[in-house]
Amino acid sequence: MAVFPIRKDLRYAIPFKEPEETRKIPEDAAERSPGSCVTYGDDGEKFGVWPKTYEWVFEKGWLGRFFKMLEENADWIRLRTLSEARSESPPSGRVYLPATSYHEMTEWALPTPAGRTLQKLTVELKQSGTWERQESFIRGGYWDNFFAKYEEANRMHKRMLHVSAKVQRCPAKSAHTEIARRALYQGQCNCAYWHGLFGGLYLNYLRDAVYRHLARAETLADLILHGGIPKARAYTAGFDADGAEEIIAETPWFRAVIDPADGGSLADLVLVRQNFCVTNVMSRREEIYHASVRNAVAEGETELKSAHDIIVAKEPNLERHLRFDRYARSCLRDFFVDGALTPETLREGQWTSIDGGETAEHAARIRRPRSGTSVTVELVREAPRRVGVTKELIFSKDSPAIDVIVTIRNLTAEPFSGEHAVEWNLSLLARDADDRRLDVDAGKRDFSELFFERSRTLRLTDGWQNFSLFVEFGADVALAHYPVETVSQSESGFERVYQGACITTFRPIDLPPKGKAQFAMRLTLSDLLQ
Repeated sequence: MAVFPIRKDLRYAIPFKEPEETRKIPEDAAERSPGSCVTYGDDGEKFGVWPKTYEWVFEKGWLGRFFKMLEENADWIRLRTLSEARSESPPSGRVYLPATSYHEMTEWALPTPAGRTLQKLTVELKQSGTWERQESFIRGGYWDNFFAKYEEANRMHKRMLHVSAKVQRCPAKSAHTEIARRALYQGQCNCAYWHGLFGGLYLNYLRDAVYRHLARAETLADLILHGGIPKARAYTAGFDADGAEEIIAETPWFRAVIDPADGGSLADLVLVRQNFCVTNVMSRREEIYHASVRNAVAEGETELKSAHDIIVAKEPNLERHLRFDRYARSCLRDFFVDGALTPETLREGQWTSIDGGETAEHAARIRRPRSGTSVTVELVREAPRRVGVTKELIFSKDSPAIDVIVTIRNLTAEPFSGEHAVEWNLSLLARDADDRRLDVDAGKRDFSELFFERSRTLRLTDGWQNFSLFVEFGADVALAHYPVETVSQSESGFERVYQGACITTFRPIDLPPKGKAQFAMRLTLSDLLQ
């Protein structure tokens, strides 16, 4: 194996510096080591896609001047492919590669506080003039840490491993296996699994593409291995590699991952026939660059810069949208609040659970009725809480429905009163598309904010993908909705990205000592063309 290390200074010079200044880099290399090979490799987007680069590279003639410089120096600058360089130049020695990447990537992979520390240290070393001497010793995190930093990236990655294990069990020579394997590989495209300068993980359509390919690969693998999609089965597995077991439930319509350790929540819900993860909602997290949002200038006011150095806000007052969640978004997370909850505290995530149960760990078990028509996942949380909650998720094998039965028990000898809230985070990918709509009790609503309306049903409709999700709450509930939006950095600046809808229902609970209450909900998937 031959290794060609890319020159960082060349990456930063092309195409942002004049050709004559760029020429000094290979000239310096030739003086230090005559006949040496200097490697350049970089993003094609720098040549016309990044902000202002099309004007600079093509309209203002940088590209022509650059090639003219190469022609004028052809007596000592020789352009070669990697294979030509390998055959013509002797290797300079032996090397063993560290588990690292370029400096910015190692910074992005760190948790936000540690990333800011590394960023500050980098600035201090550059200001002191010692950065070039010490740069090779200053490293941040490594790529895999993105799975620890972002629960959403971890969910996708572990689903990919889950699907990969299924595909690996398929007969190697089968033509259908090759199709499944190709879909798996498409689901391994790394862009959506991490985030740094570019949108990456924060772009819902990139995550959606990963989920679609993985869902298709898993369906094909089930067809090859079992002759079809399993009929209402559930089993435990260490799905997300956090040391605790999750429950995986599968029917011909749904693939669900239920996390007892995370509030007994529904972490993933994939619609099988649509190849669509409807719970694909990104949490609002504090990022290293958020400190710069308040100093960003308006879009279009910057000079030509590397995307690493652009500080642009793509809309005014973007800092007003900096809100951060305290847990990863999922479905069927429940908690108790008092009557003082307001739209602002709900939207800002500043409410307080009066029973502290929004992330409480649940014991879980799987029950199969004797009739074999469904499978039930039962989640129970009790002591040391004041209130015990049992959630039963019943997956039917004969219809595209999930029934949810919630039983609340007062565990104390004192009366208990409060509002029981159930949070749903769902995504149809777009907020303002004409073919996507939200109906509350058969009345159309847009995907903007809606607070505390009395409702009995909710329907999410996606005309593009030809399905609707109908949720029946069993009784009137107070329903609150707001769009989940993140502020992230892209190559063109800071931008707001729609992630999905947070829909929360509230029911008053008044329990006597040792008393209990029970209610049911049903989620039904339907095809619009039927």
